[in-house]
Amino acid sequence: MRPGVDKGTAGGEEPMGAARDVLVAILTEGTKAGEFDVADAELTADFLIHAYAGPCHHGSPDDVTVAVQTLFQGVVAARTP
Repeated sequence: MRPGVDKGTAGGEEPMGAARDVLVAILTEGTKAGEFDVADAELTADFLIHAYAGPCHHGSPDDVTVAVQTLFQGVVAARTP
């Protein structure tokens, strides 16, 4: 558990832990493939998980989806085909 980042749950598992692990793998492999420009996959995943959680709890699904997609694409410097 990382202080200030992971709060844990009653069962001891990290909230969003599995999603974060998948996101780290996607960012790492996407950077290797030249699809993303990410210097630190773990830090970027932490940022994106936190950036995703807030709007999802405070907006309408239609507004949030486009905003979160735009944020993610900008943060990882996604290259469009």
